Amino acid sequence: MSAQRRSDKIGLMIQTVAPGKRSSRRHRHLFQEELLIVMAGNGHLLHGDERIPVAAGACVCYRAGDADAHAF
Repeated sequence: MSAQRRSDKIGLMIQTVAPGKRSSRRHRHLFQEELLIVMAGNGHLLHGDERIPVAAGACVCYRAGDADAHAF
């Protein structure tokens, strides 16, 4: 048995978003879920046509196939 294992269905990325910048372009996921957790600071979640204030402790989950494009 290998000491290092890799998941086939779960990915993890830790990202720091600089003040005044976006995490990425708005996007959707066809086949995977995305869990967004704000660890520190505050900003806005761009969800469809909405701009939702978020702060440390906020958690948002997008399911595979969710119709709304999103980004921080």
